[in-house]
Amino acid sequence: MPKATVACLLAATLGAVPAAAVSATPHAKTARFGAIVSATVKRAWIARGTNLENGCSTTERSSGTEQLVFRSRHAITVRVTRTSKGPVFSGVVGKLAGEFTSAGSTMRDPSDCSPSAQIADCLGPGFSFEDGRLKLQRVAPGRLALSGFKHEGEVTLRCIPAEATGSEDAPLGAVTGSLDERRLFAIAVRTLTVRGSVTRLVQLAGDATGQVHEEVEWKLSLRRLPGR
Repeated sequence: MPKATVACLLAATLGAVPAAAVSATPHAKTARFGAIVSATVKRAWIARGTNLENGCSTTERSSGTEQLVFRSRHAITVRVTRTSKGPVFSGVVGKLAGEFTSAGSTMRDPSDCSPSAQIADCLGPGFSFEDGRLKLQRVAPGRLALSGFKHEGEVTLRCIPAEATGSEDAPLGAVTGSLDERRLFAIAVRTLTVRGSVTRLVQLAGDATGQVHEEVEWKLSLRRLPGR
């Protein structure tokens, strides 16, 4: 079977059936799959800003990292329907277990109010969840995204500058994976694997300047289930 190389670090492995065989096999209008998802979102930042306190202006420099990791506790059934506008995924991929960590430090330069430099550490309390959920969304022909990620509970402390926050999963929904949609409905194809990944720099603008280095990787495994 020929291998496919997908540009921009986005790859999809779509079962063991050759493309020619897919076009020749029976196709259904609906399909059910057991879905398993795993993902990692990493963000590292360096920022510089100005703090005004007691009439004194002080330059602050901060750096740190945060990471979100989650994985399916077991397979969840999703349904795919063939429509004139393309495949439609229904069902929520739930039972996602994971954790979120955030840590950093800030150094204040000497000022008229404080002649010596000051260093403050930030360490968010460990946060874990057992019932995260998301949806599979077709965002363009042959492109699949993980959207609407949510989890129970709330992260109480994040060290990343406010200019870069958004939700802790903010970069996740912008990363898509490549999918040969014909294989969703080809009965001979038993398993499909879709992967999405990206590495990028995001520039901060506002009260703090600097940049955030983001790395996102996710994997979706689909195993065909009997019935429709």
